[in-house]
Amino acid sequence: FKRGVNRLQFSWAGTLIDPTSVYLRPLEHEDQIEVLDTTFPGDRPQVLIWNVESAFEGQVKVEVSYFTSGISWSADYVMITDAAETQATFDGYVTVVNRSGEDYEGSQVRLVVGVINLVEKIAQLAQRPPADTGKGWGDRKEALKRAFAAAERVTGVAPAPAPQPAAPPKIVKEGLSEYFIFTVEGTQTVKNGWSQRMVSFRAREVPFEILYRYRAHQYGPRPVRFFILANDEEHKLGESPLPDGIIRVFRDNGRDGLNYFTA
Repeated sequence: FKRGVNRLQFSWAGTLIDPTSVYLRPLEHEDQIEVLDTTFPGDRPQVLIWNVESAFEGQVKVEVSYFTSGISWSADYVMITDAAETQATFDGYVTVVNRSGEDYEGSQVRLVVGVINLVEKIAQLAQRPPADTGKGWGDRKEALKRAFAAAERVTGVAPAPAPQPAAPPKIVKEGLSEYFIFTVEGTQTVKNGWSQRMVSFRAREVPFEILYRYRAHQYGPRPVRFFILANDEEHKLGESPLPDGIIRVFRDNGRDGLNYFTA
């Protein structure tokens, strides 16, 4: 920065970033730097310009935050029972899919279980004409400040240490009233158009029960077998709810092989 008013430009061409959510904040010399306004040039639909007043001259580390759509994730599980069908190994996985138009390299990944209600749909915002920068922007900016401050209080700002190459990244669960946040240890790189599957947990010697149910009107003329597991600490599956996902069930046949049951 130089002393006085500085013009900073930010663009998001080819991505699904919500332009009304883009927020700049200095991480150093906060008391000497102020964002005066944000303008969206009419002839450049995927560009914004910040006018920033600075009483400090020199390099300053800043953070640019925004909402984007096009990034999704899902959970799946692999259950392998012993030959006697009394206990099982139970492994959980999460897969992150990036179709946002942007590469994310060296990023900390946090996965939310539950529905976050946003006022507007981000994909539609990203593709519409430039937002009106008149009345209401100040309120939106202050609301965004509060949202990011609340997120930092819950999750913290220091990145977790990077995992050793031989070990999968640890995923830490945090409760946040209506939903849970899974934080993947270390940093991950997910390029645009790619997906990445990560281990979320591994459980061993998980007890379960088998239940046979016959309901011809619901399942057809044959009994259906159910594997009953409890999602709690006593049964080694943790205290927080597991995300919805497909469970693939195998049985150890005792001959160094597996028999596939169902998904």
